[in-house]
Amino acid sequence: MRAENSLRNQADGRSPPTATKMVAHRCLYAWQTTIIRYFEKRRTRRDLLDLTAEQLNDIGVLPEEARAEASKSWFWE
Repeated sequence: MRAENSLRNQADGRSPPTATKMVAHRCLYAWQTTIIRYFEKRRTRRDLLDLTAEQLNDIGVLPEEARAEASKSWFWE
């Protein structure tokens, strides 16, 4: 099986994946995930500020708690 993959990679001009490439891919994926999480947290925290007092009451959050949550730093929390 390895010989077949090696021959196939040579035939189409690609080299087989190396450990370095795999680590780089994992690092890139981790950064992408972190950025996506950041923007999701940012969006949902800002959405809290758009809710009325009645809507906040429906979900059991006080306006002061919503403001405190929206002002949190993404980096630390």
